[in-house]
Amino acid sequence: MTDKAINVREKENSNIMSKPKADTAFKIMLIITIVLQLAVALCFCMQKQGFHYDENYSYYSSNVTYGLNPPDGDWLSGSTISEEFCITPGKGFNFPLVAQMQSFDVHPPVYYFLLNIICSLSSGIFSKWQGLILNLIFFVISELLIIAIANKVGNKNKAITWFSLALFGFSPAIISGITFIRMYMLLTSECMALILLHMNMLTDIKNSSSLSRFVKYLIQIAVTVYIGFLTHYYFAVFAFFVAAFTTLYLFFSKNTRKTSYIYAITVIAGLLSAVLSYPASLRHIFRGYRGTEAMGAFFDMNNLSDRMGLFVGLIDDYVLNRTFYILLLIILLAYVQVRFMNKRVSPNLCFGLSFITAVGYFAIVMKTALMNYEEAVRYEMPIYGLLIILIVVSLYSLITNTSPVTEGDSRGGQVQRLLFGVILAITLVMQVKGLYDGKVLFLYPEEKNEKEFATEHKDDVIIYVYDNDNKWKMWDNAHELEQYNRIYCIEMNHEGGIDNRELLEAKHAYAYVMRYDAGKQLIHRFITDNPNLHTAVLIEERGFADIYELR
Repeated sequence: MTDKAINVREKENSNIMSKPKADTAFKIMLIITIVLQLAVALCFCMQKQGFHYDENYSYYSSNVTYGLNPPDGDWLSGSTISEEFCITPGKGFNFPLVAQMQSFDVHPPVYYFLLNIICSLSSGIFSKWQGLILNLIFFVISELLIIAIANKVGNKNKAITWFSLALFGFSPAIISGITFIRMYMLLTSECMALILLHMNMLTDIKNSSSLSRFVKYLIQIAVTVYIGFLTHYYFAVFAFFVAAFTTLYLFFSKNTRKTSYIYAITVIAGLLSAVLSYPASLRHIFRGYRGTEAMGAFFDMNNLSDRMGLFVGLIDDYVLNRTFYILLLIILLAYVQVRFMNKRVSPNLCFGLSFITAVGYFAIVMKTALMNYEEAVRYEMPIYGLLIILIVVSLYSLITNTSPVTEGDSRGGQVQRLLFGVILAITLVMQVKGLYDGKVLFLYPEEKNEKEFATEHKDDVIIYVYDNDNKWKMWDNAHELEQYNRIYCIEMNHEGGIDNRELLEAKHAYAYVMRYDAGKQLIHRFITDNPNLHTAVLIEERGFADIYELR
């Protein structure tokens, strides 16, 4: 053997030995990134001081209460309000009743089952951490799924995988999903699990014809469809595009036409099983107030530009912090350059599945979701991870002139790879800046002062004037109200006079008044009937109510 041959052999052996070390180092890097992102998420969780009224709904409906029902013309204790948010000892794990509670509204029950479990294990206690822990768990699960999906779409390119993970976990939108105690982080992990299962299945079918492996995938997909649909009805939108792509691919691929039929039947069976086990879902979708609103919005073409502007703007503001349009421009310019050079960059199967699903889901949800401005960022959460991966892969492929389907990146020079890294590093810095600049939602820092105000005045005479048709709005002030010893509740259209002696003799009081003219008129009645009170001064607006000082 020549010296040259020996040197080549030694170099090959060295590369083989160094690869496991490099893989181990990369895994450690991924773990460190996840831990760091988890630490950042925890910091924002600790900053959370208050709750969105939907978060209050999460607690009371999971804990099997019927929500605040203020007594007209009578006192309500602060402790009674507190009890609405926790499970009474000995009454936990009542899943049939939890499902029944959701059937009265417009939501499926799986998320509420999980929150009920957490609250049952800590019965008699209400804490933001009960809901936040769930979100943190599903955040980590989503991170692991993002790694696996990025490996599939980017063909195990380490730079693609790491940047996908980093941009996902440091996104203000995703951190906001963690601090929002609702089902959207769970929904995101379920959607990611569904598309990863399909990527693995399609890859295996392409490389193998093992019937047992195919059946295993079908069972896992059916279970995921079942659970996902019973978590949020938008899961059905995500599943539709995944299933449509997969069915068509199997149908038109060689020797898999029968497989496509079996696959389609499996997905439909998973969906039907969910509907049969929770019949209220059909009423929610087709006759519930959210279902009818969504249908109306979908067929209304006049709202297209406004909705497109809002939801694309949310991606720019809260997912990539003002770099989305810049990244799209760079990708466009890189594509033009590649075409000018007569080079071809072909997306792989997993890329195509991700692209069709992300675009399809975005289009449907963009047309049907609630237009509640920045809060609407939660509705598109299931595709934010896919969107990031698609951007990272496209950017890498076009800048380095390589295909994600190609092993390695030898055709991409060091300069191109450096440019790729610099662009995404700047994007990552902008995301972190967004976190620092207050782009994380659902923290409600102002509620700390509101609770302190209530604690300071807990022994004062407190009046709450509510609208009987919108009693749910009282939830917006619930955690402030529970600080008071007691609150006098009165409906703004209260019939008859005000005959409560304590109110008629009070020399000072505070009144929470839902923002209606009838409520203001009732406050003037208090002042008229009480000789000690002469004026009502508006001191603050809080949620759906104004606070007046009566003196």
